[in-house]
Amino acid sequence: MRKAFSRLLILCLLSGCSLFYPSEDPAKVQKEIIRYLENKYGQEFVVVREAKYNYELGEFSLIAHPKGNKRVTFVGYKSKNRGYFDTYPVALWSKQSEDEIKPLIDQLYPARERWEFTSDVGTNESLYEELDHKNLPDYQEIRKQHPDKMRSIVDIFLFKDLNESNKDEELEKAFQLIEFFREKGIQRFRLEISFYEERLLREKGRDIKVSGEYIDYLRHDIVLTHERAKKVRTPKDIEKYLVEYPK
Repeated sequence: MRKAFSRLLILCLLSGCSLFYPSEDPAKVQKEIIRYLENKYGQEFVVVREAKYNYELGEFSLIAHPKGNKRVTFVGYKSKNRGYFDTYPVALWSKQSEDEIKPLIDQLYPARERWEFTSDVGTNESLYEELDHKNLPDYQEIRKQHPDKMRSIVDIFLFKDLNESNKDEELEKAFQLIEFFREKGIQRFRLEISFYEERLLREKGRDIKVSGEYIDYLRHDIVLTHERAKKVRTPKDIEKYLVEYPK
């Protein structure tokens, strides 16, 4: 299948065919997507990245944010097979989840050792159909209404050498995060704390983007899910989920 697609691509490039070009004007589609969003959510949106066509998926997409709230960026689509759809609710809830947990992250992981952290929300697509899109509930409210359909995903990346002298302290921090999920009634979650060698900060600087490019600097990892957390009663219980990677 892949070979056939490659041959077709080469033939089209040689012959100048229009198979891989959009059948509609991107500027026109962009207006359609924005109109769809404004009708759906009853508010204005600002385009951050103009509509582009993905020939493999057969769909247009753009990036936008609500007027007056630049922090919540999301994707709007027009698809040949699925019609119009978007990621606005989950983008909104993810930003609200980040705001909720950030004070604790700031307290536990000082800026000098923190590389990046993300807090995202996962949910069932079926939930979207039940919502009043013009009056979207906030993250705390939707989580309370549908705890079994909401999932918190927190990733923390650190410039920190984990060793025997600071291991207990780091396990205690992970335990405090589990306690945060419990106190907030978050039934489904995934927490990952990744420890990269401090020399990565010295060699590459703080502004580098988290990516697989620096995997050779990753030395320890803690992954905790709500299933694993059921067995965690003390910080020491987390040690079984601490993974060390060889140099």
